[in-house]
This record gives sequence, C-alpha cells and structure tokens, in this order.
Amino acid sequence: MADEITDPKSVAEHNAEVIKQQAAQDISGQPAGGPTNLDGASSLDALREDKIKEAKELVQPNPEDAAAAEAAAKKKAEDDAAAAAAATGTTTATPPVVDDAAAVAAKKKAEDDAAAAATKAAEDAAVSKRAELLFKDSPGLAPNASAKSGEAFSSVKLTAAREVSRLESENAELRKKVSEAEEKLKNPIPPELEQELKAHREFRAKLDVDSDPKFKEFDKTVADANEFIYSQLKKSPVVTDEIIADIKKYGGPANVNMEKILEAVKDPLIRRLVESKLADVEMVRYQKEQAIQSTKSNIAKYLEDREKELQTAATSHNSSTKQNLEAMASKIEWLNPKPIDPKLDANAKKALEDHNAYAAHARKELDLAITDDSPEMRATLLVGMVQLFRLQAAHDVVTKRAAELETKLKAVEEANAKLKSASVSRLRDSGAPITPSTAPKKGPDFTESAAVAVDRIRQEKLKAQQAA
Repeated sequence: MADEITDPKSVAEHNAEVIKQQAAQDISGQPAGGPTNLDGASSLDALREDKIKEAKELVQPNPEDAAAAEAAAKKKAEDDAAAAAAATGTTTATPPVVDDAAAVAAKKKAEDDAAAAATKAAEDAAVSKRAELLFKDSPGLAPNASAKSGEAFSSVKLTAAREVSRLESENAELRKKVSEAEEKLKNPIPPELEQELKAHREFRAKLDVDSDPKFKEFDKTVADANEFIYSQLKKSPVVTDEIIADIKKYGGPANVNMEKILEAVKDPLIRRLVESKLADVEMVRYQKEQAIQSTKSNIAKYLEDREKELQTAATSHNSSTKQNLEAMASKIEWLNPKPIDPKLDANAKKALEDHNAYAAHARKELDLAITDDSPEMRATLLVGMVQLFRLQAAHDVVTKRAAELETKLKAVEEANAKLKSASVSRLRDSGAPITPSTAPKKGPDFTESAAVAVDRIRQEKLKAQQAA
C-alpha cells in the first residue's frame, strides 16, 4: 500500500513538476508546439491511418510478440500507476509476498486475462486486415467527414469482416461434411460389415445345399433300392408286413441289423440280392455326401451357378412364350405385313401401307407384352381375353344373321327370276305372222282386220311387260 508524502520539501517539488507539465500542454491535453494549421477532420483522418497501420502490424502476431506486448502493457500499467501515485502525492509500496492459494489464483487469473487479451488483440488485428482487404476497392468517407462517421464506418467494416469470416468457416465445415459424405457413398458398406455379410451368405448357402433339389436324386436311388430289398424279403415267409413296417420306421435297411434278418430267411439268393443292394445304397449315400462336401467347399461357384439358373429360368419362360406366339401369329393374316407391288394404283398401295402399319404396331405391342411379367400386364391380358371371347360371340351372331339374310336374298332373287320367266308368252315363238311395223298410228285404221288388231295389241302388251 502506498505511503503518503509528509515531507514539505518533497510536496513542493511534486507540485512544481505538475505545474510544469500542465503548462506544456494545450487546452485539449496534447503537447504544446504541435502543428496548428490542420483542421479537426484532417487530424482525425491522420489518427485513423495511424490506428490502421498499428492493426496491420498486429495481423500475424507470434508468441514472442504477444509476450512482448503483454510485458509492455504490464510495464505501461505500472508506469501509469506510478505516475498517478506521484500526481496524488502518494508512493507505491512493494506488496508483501504472500505465499498462499489466493495469491496463486490471482496470479493465474492475471496470466489468463493477459493471454485472453493478447488473443483478442490478434483476432481484432486479423479482422481489421480482412476488413481492409474486403473494402480496399470501395469508396471511403469524405475528407471532411466527422470522427463519429469514421468510427461508424470502421465498425461496419469490422462487423462485415467478422460475418464473412463466420460464413466462410461454416462453408468450409459444410464442404468438409459433404466431402466425407461423398467418400462414404463411394463405399456405403464398411469392409468389415461386407465381410460379415459375405460370411453369412456363404453360411446360408451351405445350409441351402443340404436341401438342394439336385441332391434329391441320390435319395430317389436309395428309395428304389430299399423297395427292391423289401420285395425280396417278402418272398420269405419269415418276413411279415409288420417287420417291413418296422424297418421303414427306422429309416430303411441301412439303419437296422440286416444280418439277423437274413439268417432267419435262410435263402442264399435273397441274401446275395439284399447284400448287393445294401452295398449300392451305401455307395449312393457316400456319393451324396461327397457331392455335398464338394459343393460346400466351393460355395462361391455354387452361388454363381444358382444365380445363372435363376436368370435362365426367368428368360426361358419369355423365350418359350415368344416361340409359341410366333407360331400363332404367323397364321393370322392381319398380323403379317404384305408386299406392295409398285404396279398397283394409289388406292391399293395406300390400303396395303395402312395394313402393314397396323401389323407393325400390333407386333410391337406383342413384343412389349412378352417381356412384361408385371401384375398390371397380366390383368390387361386377362381382361383382353375376356373381351375377345365376348366379341367372338357377337361376331358369330352377326355372321349367322348375315348368312340368313343372304339366304333370304337369294330366295327373293330366284323368285323374281321365275316370275319374269313365267310372264313371257310362248306365242312369239309360234309361226303366226307378225306385223312388220308396230308403231302406233295416230288414228284408227278402218282397213285393219280384227285378227291383225288383236295380234298388234298382244305385241304391245308383251313389250310393255318386258320393259317393266
């Protein structure tokens, strides 16, 4: 704690020093004798340029500079405290060294505050430099702008620089996340998970091998051999149906002691036949076991063969369908294109071109339906089939009616022909004389005989009937 100055001589010297310092300063507190021909705006601009220069010098501070700045700040604080004590007539006394937890904590807090201040100073310097880079090409303030305008403009630039830095940092972080996501998408399944999945698939495939239908052929061979053995044993009166049932219950002759049964049969021929078939059964079972083990040892090839079988089954159905369709479509006239003779007229060519276009369109629809096994296509085909049945029934009805009408029309035509032939008289074929001229006369001919007049009238009637 500082002690008060009680020496009158020292007090007088101190007061004289303070008076001398105040006399050397102007009204604004600046040292007297400086330039007096500058206005306030120019002074503020010069001060602003000095501050910017100081900020640029602090853009890339290193630890040594930070430590030096901290030491300088500490030294300046001590000098200011000493000056203030001298101005108030007090002295600073060296604080006693207290070795306790409070002192250590206070020292650590002071060091942390100094480090935080140095870090903040470095950040502010970097922000100032970034602001200058961002607004280097932008127009500045007017030369006669006020100091507050300059401070506000600097604050806006610093705020903009901080916001740009924050957005760039977020953008970089997002780009990093996107890059990581893209790398994960290249390999969506981790290698260890893929290995585990492969192992599980192989294990499941090995289980499927035991129930594969192609290995059932061995079981069929064994079943046939067992049936032969049962038929031979039944030839002996010793072996009854109950004994055969018991053998089947235990899984067949290979799973029971056949030696005792053969001894009871006492037939050398039956023994030889049964023993031969038992040897065949054992051989087939061994072959089946070897085939299964061989398949399990090369499970990758087994999976590949199964996949090929499934693909073949999917394509063979479409291939056989296409073959049957071609056989049926070749018999339908309107589904097959016709050649166009260049000698035909325009109407005939146009009719053939329309026919070929319709046939090509129908063929294209059929090709699409062959490869489409979806439920929608199957439903469409079924509905189309039902509609075809209905149209066929309607076509049969229309055809039948058309045939009936055609029959009736032929009957009418035949009746008309008979009527016309019956209305013609045969007298014209007789040898009776015919008047050479049948042209009607203007008036009655009193010189015409009665026979000639009758013949003339008959001829006129016949001609009228023929004309009708």
